[in-house]
Amino acid sequence: MKNALSRLVRALVLIALVCAGSARAHAQTLTPLYQYRYGDLQDFFITTNFNELGSGGGGWTYLGFLMYVDDSQAQGTVPLHRFYSPVNGTHFYSTDYNEVGAPVWTYEGVTGYIWPDQQSGTQPIRRWFKWVGNGPVHIYKFYNAAEDDYLASTGWTFEGIIGYAPPCTRNCY
Repeated sequence: MKNALSRLVRALVLIALVCAGSARAHAQTLTPLYQYRYGDLQDFFITTNFNELGSGGGGWTYLGFLMYVDDSQAQGTVPLHRFYSPVNGTHFYSTDYNEVGAPVWTYEGVTGYIWPDQQSGTQPIRRWFKWVGNGPVHIYKFYNAAEDDYLASTGWTFEGIIGYAPPCTRNCY
């Protein structure tokens, strides 16, 4: 009985260590997602690669750190696809690769990985739309009643929740 109890305790300790290691490994794959605005609302751009646009310039304004995404596919996550329209000069993000089509939209790759359903520690990513100048402009935000009211009152249309991600915790936009 004592040997069986000892083996059980060792097995439980081993399981706890493996789970802790897995959680640490997963936490290490979370990376900040940065948001930029081009001109006066002509386009919004989000990326995990800060060096892609850095502090801004060339018409781009760095807005800040928006949220976290996984930089590699973790169990239960889905890719957040990035598209660019050379026709409209705007970017579009979706977890549905088939949501937009060529030739208007060019696929630029996966920005990161988010959850399709609410998970502990995540918040819904809300997509808003407005027609500006030559084409559609989309902005991606977490829920904020004052910001949502402002967007709605200035002609933006709420398109829905595209997924869930851990929110920014410091130096947030």
